[in-house]
Amino acid sequence: MDFYGYLKTLSKEKKKKLGIIYTPQPIVAHINQRALDLWEGDAPPRVIDFSCGTGVFLHDMAERIAHQYEISYTEVMENYICGVD
Repeated sequence: MDFYGYLKTLSKEKKKKLGIIYTPQPIVAHINQRALDLWEGDAPPRVIDFSCGTGVFLHDMAERIAHQYEISYTEVMENYICGVD
């Protein structure tokens, strides 16, 4: 999925005016993996993002949870991920 495609369509002025800043994927990966490493529950964590934008963090976390807990991405998205913006 190309979550950064939209960013490429915006002018520098519009990004500045709207305060649009996208977190680079390596930083998203680091933050999410660190959070998941700290999770001590037996079940997958439930994750909510109150300002999810395009969903970069949630998508990455859903993939990580699916892999770590050996459940489908769909199950993770339906039961453990919530995002609003």
